Amino acid sequence: MKAMLLKDFYTLKEAKILIALMLFVAVIMAFWGGEASTSFIISYITVIAAVLVLNTIAYDEVDNGFAYLFTLPASRRTYVRAKYIFGFVTGLIGWAIAIVLALIVGAVSGQSDIDSLYIMFAGALIVFLLLQAVMIPVQIKFGGQKGKIAILVLIAAVIACMQVLINHADLGKIVNSLEGMGTAQIGGIVAIVVLAALAISYKSSVGILERKEF
Repeated sequence: MKAMLLKDFYTLKEAKILIALMLFVAVIMAFWGGEASTSFIISYITVIAAVLVLNTIAYDEVDNGFAYLFTLPASRRTYVRAKYIFGFVTGLIGWAIAIVLALIVGAVSGQSDIDSLYIMFAGALIVFLLLQAVMIPVQIKFGGQKGKIAILVLIAAVIACMQVLINHADLGKIVNSLEGMGTAQIGGIVAIVVLAALAISYKSSVGILERKEF
């Protein structure tokens, strides 16, 4: 697995200029937009860092790269495990950078609502983990441009479902029920949901790759 991870980090190194440019945009937006840009910074950097793993999967597919990779002494299960670890590492680094920038912007702009920042930090982490759970198996399944289109369709479907929920669900009752629960209970439920999604995602990714022929 170490070799797989090193390969991905070397692949990431090739995109260092693009990554630096995206971070530069985030920094400019942070200090130009002030307090209002905090949520954008957190979501932008976290999502960008989370999708870097998709580029490494797409790179592996170039010129029938999978056929070569699986002649090496590494199983397909090891390949998938390395992708999740790589995705978590890059995503968590991006999340940490987003937190630092958001805190700096908050300090400079005099933002005092620390609780809302903590909620945004936690929300960004949850979104990042769920993105990993969805994007990796979809990219492995469809690959290349088809994978990106499938991910866009899924995102659109999620947004549509959220819109339907907002329009038709009794959000007041949902909010009241959440307020009646403690922070530990809510955190526990969210943790169980996220861990279950990641477990299903990992098993799906392994199954998809083991059934593929190269």
